[in-house]
Amino acid sequence: MIVEMVKVRILGPKSLLSEVTNLLHSLGVVHIESLPIDFIKKEKYLKKLSLDEENVKKKALFERIRDDIKHVLLLLPEHKGAEISEGPELLWFLTSDDFLRDVIALVKDVGAKAEVFVSKKKECQDELALLKKYEDILNALAPLILQIKESKGLDYIGITIKRKEEKAIVYIKEAVGRLTENRFEIFTAPVDEETLACLLVLNKEDAEKVKALLWEENISELKLPSTVADRPLIDAIKYLINRRLTLSEDIDRSNNELKELSIQWHHRFNAYKGALEDAISQIATTAYFYETKFTFAIYGWIPKPDLGIIRKKLNEKFQKDVLLEELEIQEKDAELIPVFLKNPKLIKPFELFMRTLPLPKYGTIDPTPFIAIFFPIFFGAIVGDIAYGIIILLAAIFIKYKYKGRQFLSDISHIFIFSSIYTIFFGFLYGECLGELGAQIGLKPICVDRMHAILPMMLFSVSVGVGHILLGLILGIITSLRLGHKREVIAKISKLSIIVIVLLLLGVYTKVVPQLLYTPGVIALLIAFPILVISGGILAPLELFKVFGNILSYVRLMAFGLASIFLAYVANVLAGITGNIILGILIAAVFHLFNILISLLSPTIQSIRLQYVEFFGKFFVPGGRRYTPFKRGE
Repeated sequence: MIVEMVKVRILGPKSLLSEVTNLLHSLGVVHIESLPIDFIKKEKYLKKLSLDEENVKKKALFERIRDDIKHVLLLLPEHKGAEISEGPELLWFLTSDDFLRDVIALVKDVGAKAEVFVSKKKECQDELALLKKYEDILNALAPLILQIKESKGLDYIGITIKRKEEKAIVYIKEAVGRLTENRFEIFTAPVDEETLACLLVLNKEDAEKVKALLWEENISELKLPSTVADRPLIDAIKYLINRRLTLSEDIDRSNNELKELSIQWHHRFNAYKGALEDAISQIATTAYFYETKFTFAIYGWIPKPDLGIIRKKLNEKFQKDVLLEELEIQEKDAELIPVFLKNPKLIKPFELFMRTLPLPKYGTIDPTPFIAIFFPIFFGAIVGDIAYGIIILLAAIFIKYKYKGRQFLSDISHIFIFSSIYTIFFGFLYGECLGELGAQIGLKPICVDRMHAILPMMLFSVSVGVGHILLGLILGIITSLRLGHKREVIAKISKLSIIVIVLLLLGVYTKVVPQLLYTPGVIALLIAFPILVISGGILAPLELFKVFGNILSYVRLMAFGLASIFLAYVANVLAGITGNIILGILIAAVFHLFNILISLLSPTIQSIRLQYVEFFGKFFVPGGRRYTPFKRGE
């Protein structure tokens, strides 16, 4: 629901401004407002409060310290340490110059240490990333090196050859054999599916001739990083193999050092950052305050349920020195009134669906409670399977308690807990459990077998659409009345009347409604239609036809439900034709799991689409201004 707001003015002597600001900041319910320029011009003694030089300097200092702390927090890994109570340090934070100097020195010291560890870690990571390019070759050559006895008279040449050119190894053996009078050895090892590594071992005096031969024949000699370019091949490879291990240890060491710093300082620095941001916010918000020669004035909005609390707190602390006045809301204020959505605990998670839309305009209707009612019903009507509902319910409960600290996941799981309960309920109505397997275990439909009752399900879906759309139109009439749009009220009443009359005439045609209502229905239709055109304009009939199209859109409740049950049927049939119980169960499980995943996605989209497109269009008025109270932590 949209909470009723009260326009207020808080007046008091300038000497109490700091204390009043602190109190309002801690209470966190006043939406501070800037006055229109024309109003200020009329009040010749009233002007905007300007920050004195001391507060300007203080704000700049707080911002610099906050930015330095943010930089340090970016360097440190996140760590949730013990909660820090607002002890002496945080209470002194904004008033003690000595403490601020200590904080600046501390942030500088911790930041310097963190930068050293991060820089060292980055260097190691960059070098390790470079070595990873040679990882496959090093792994391939390492076993070969263990087979070779090192000698000062020997030299070593590494080469790589594509597997598709493997015949070149025979040529290399022949050519190198001729050059060295067969005084050499060649070792090969696979690098990957496409590459072979070769290691030539030969006398030092033959090395240059062999290298020249390889160059002439365009055979690539193994290239290692520039850091080991001046080392002999065997030494270079051994160094690189050992270096990989050392780098990993150095990175772990840097991570541990950063973690230790984080354990010690992350939570405390977060607390300091929060206190600084509150102080900056408090100073910055005074730019929205007003003053006369001796007094200050604060204008804003307060939720009506909190008005008494604010008045009581001000009286307790300042007696009659500070006055809270409730101002008259004028017509020009209509666009300025902030919107504060407040719903009961069970409904609040459904506000998630409203976050993708603009806020409703103040004085109109919050759609959240209606989403909370209809979304689970539509979802359950589409899926309608007991087993699927139980699986979704268990998964939603697990996610809710596993990730209860994450608001988004908590809200999603809450929504699907309700939706799964309706899924189980409709599953009993349809007699479905893993598709038609419910019938095989003795489960019978209480209401309708939707797999064999397509026409009744279609009529049911359209009936739901009629009820949902008519409710939307009624809410639209209420909204137009609240906004004072008289022509819209008449147009919407006419539209609602025509829809009811058309449904009545259809009832007469199908002999569901007595024939005697036919003539009054036609007369009422002939009266309502011109009224609709006059009040709603020439396009009103087109809007009317659109409403009937909206009603027919609810057939998707049946269509997507049938798609779900037919997929379940296919899963069971495929499992049955395998002739193997274990394989059949496995195939059925995979297909049913796939169907459940589709059932989470498609019914969700269709259910919310019916809300956004068909239902909201009848009454939802966007354009609300968000309620942003002056509070700590903002």
